[in-house]
Amino acid sequence: MSLSQGVGVMTRFAWVYWLGVFFLTALHGCVTDSTYQDVEDPYDASSEALVANCGGTVRYPTTERDFNRLYAQRVFLASGGPGAHLGRDIAYRVDESIYPIMCGRIVYYGPASGYGTLVVAIEHTLNRAISVTSGDGRKTLVTTFLSIYGHLMAATPDGVTQPWRNGDMVTTQDRIGVVQTDALNGDGAEHLHLGIRLQSAAEAQRVDGRYWMRGYDSNPSKRRFFADPAIFLYEVMQFQRSILSHPAGSYLIDPLGNRYVVSANGSDLHAIEPLTAEQEGFTQRPLLITEQEKACYFISDEYRPRFRQQPGSVPFVGRSQYSPVVYLFYGDRQNVYHRDAFVSWEALLSHGYTADNIGWFDETELDSLRRLYPVQGIVRMQEGSLVKARGAPAVYVVSNGRRRPIYNWNTFQAFGYSANQIYEIDADALNDVAGPLGTVLRLEDASACPARGI
Repeated sequence: MSLSQGVGVMTRFAWVYWLGVFFLTALHGCVTDSTYQDVEDPYDASSEALVANCGGTVRYPTTERDFNRLYAQRVFLASGGPGAHLGRDIAYRVDESIYPIMCGRIVYYGPASGYGTLVVAIEHTLNRAISVTSGDGRKTLVTTFLSIYGHLMAATPDGVTQPWRNGDMVTTQDRIGVVQTDALNGDGAEHLHLGIRLQSAAEAQRVDGRYWMRGYDSNPSKRRFFADPAIFLYEVMQFQRSILSHPAGSYLIDPLGNRYVVSANGSDLHAIEPLTAEQEGFTQRPLLITEQEKACYFISDEYRPRFRQQPGSVPFVGRSQYSPVVYLFYGDRQNVYHRDAFVSWEALLSHGYTADNIGWFDETELDSLRRLYPVQGIVRMQEGSLVKARGAPAVYVVSNGRRRPIYNWNTFQAFGYSANQIYEIDADALNDVAGPLGTVLRLEDASACPARGI
């Protein structure tokens, strides 16, 4: 269910801040910490994560291992062609899928002399200028650059033609083409030519005319406008400060599909089974991590579920026909039975429930449930949830019962979060729904390894 659908359901059920002013006032008095003030953090561009303006970071066209598999030893500036080689030729089998090294805008998608039936040129714009090594060995500041992919074809092995056109935006997860056969690729056996031009498309065309996607140097030399793809990718990756630790309560999935929850101390990982993760409401916000990130944590004991794990003891949600309050009914590990009230519709959604999950009970049934589940409590937003106040820029991550602000959008993206995961609520409900204000999440804190408990 989308957030807009949830709001519609909320209206249908006459969902209000239904726990009552007295109850929430008492709750607020218990959890408010005057140490924190809900104010905007001063903007510091030097702490920005390096990303493309369209979001996301840099990658290899396939894998790092493939990237090191050269075709005919054609590295950058290799001789043997009509001039020094202005790219890196990578050996691939026919039909290998190729992906952009960074998100960007397609500025050319079609055939070209020397490149065969398909060459793709993508223009990328970074969120800040960086210093990289140009083809003549000098350092140059770059904000916009081109990546060029030659010797491809648009049709996949199953006959599906890629949908791309000039002007389309692509991400690093979009297949832009597949490796063409030797008969049609314009240059020898199957391989990819990857070129990096340190200019925008308009600048390249102004300098080089119809040769702006050139694969070889000429006289006068144009190598200063290009970069060795191997050096360039390494340099950009160094500017990208890796996220090596995540807030407590984050739900992480490693490359093998193993699932973990970051412990309350922020330094350990608890392994969690998929069914438990679903029951506990974590599965809506998975963060994919690398083995490098995982290695920064101590793998601790298994996650201890809040809910009692036995047949016939599955948690469920329900409400009276005469009241909008929705309860979570469950037995805990100590055989204590709870009925906890969700503090808002967003809190319910954040735990993985929707309107379809809500059971409706008459007063007799509800009285029986009150006796069976006597312990009362409340349910705020699930750990790891993302929330913001309507009309305000700051996004908060719920962690250890507090909402920790991220004021830098690029840092938000570097953590692996997505805008469609954010719940928007009224500003005056933030404390009660998502917890009191916590410390700011900064990129430098998340770049430490071993993880030090951010």
